[in-house]
Amino acid sequence: MKRYILLVVICFSLIIGINKIPYIIKNNIKSVNITKGSNIKHLETLVVSGTINEQSKKDISIPIPVVVEKIFFNIGDKINIGQTIATIDQEKTFEQILNSIDILSKNIPEETFATFSSYISKIELIKNFIPENIVATASGNITSLNIIENSISDANKSIATISNTDKLIANISIPEDLVSYVKEGQKVILEGDGFKGISYTGHISDISSFAKKELSGLSQSTSVKASINIDNIDEHLKPGFSTKVEIYLDETPQYMVTLPYELIQQDKDNNEFILAIEKNKVTKKYIKTGEEMSQSVEIIEGIDLNTTIISSLDDIKEGDMVEIKNIKGD
Repeated sequence: MKRYILLVVICFSLIIGINKIPYIIKNNIKSVNITKGSNIKHLETLVVSGTINEQSKKDISIPIPVVVEKIFFNIGDKINIGQTIATIDQEKTFEQILNSIDILSKNIPEETFATFSSYISKIELIKNFIPENIVATASGNITSLNIIENSISDANKSIATISNTDKLIANISIPEDLVSYVKEGQKVILEGDGFKGISYTGHISDISSFAKKELSGLSQSTSVKASINIDNIDEHLKPGFSTKVEIYLDETPQYMVTLPYELIQQDKDNNEFILAIEKNKVTKKYIKTGEEMSQSVEIIEGIDLNTTIISSLDDIKEGDMVEIKNIKGD
């Protein structure tokens, strides 16, 4: 009799336990949000720094120092070929030349003074070589002016520089380990602090045939110079501006799988992984990341566009039973 009663109790307990299993399981299933990798269009690019420069410029110089009488242009002014930049005071210039010769003659040794004197007798001929004006030999904008009114010019400097600012180019330096990827004709995008909010397009127009070593701080690097023709030049772009140049290395877009940074975790060995769902169970998938972007990173290995990835990671661990609460985009 006692055995019968014990058997009834055991069976009754089993029935109750079996009935509670769904509730137990349900209470241990966690609700999660999920997402999938984004498939984005991508062009392989290379970013280098450079400077905006004039495509052509002309230095104007006079072989002798001259006293400037009147200047008619300032830096930045537009000038046409043949226009007078400044007039020269011929008399004062001649006086300056005589003073220079007088100072020089006092230091001439006696044995050579006779020869020197023969040249002095012809000094008046110098007047014929002193120009009346300094004239522009090119058209463009005056980008440097190294003369002052009523002062003598410096014989070691150009008097003025005239640049063609309508045709600007960018000059860049390409590191030697990357130059093999760059070819003439490749498209570029130019951005810079001097023209924030504006970007310019262009293409690689010339790549130097030799490399050059450059010193940056205490380190030395080797690079190759290249030039860029700029398409949409306007008044905001000025010679001397620094620029960041993004070179498009290919014209055929590639597609990559990306994920937000916050979904990627690391184990104690610094291996990267994400948490995914397989058969309602959390599983750990190790991944390999690639190019980094502002909000996401490229996933090279480990998942594809069909992988169901958990985006709500609080209190979720490998092996948990889960149900899907929300899908990204719902």
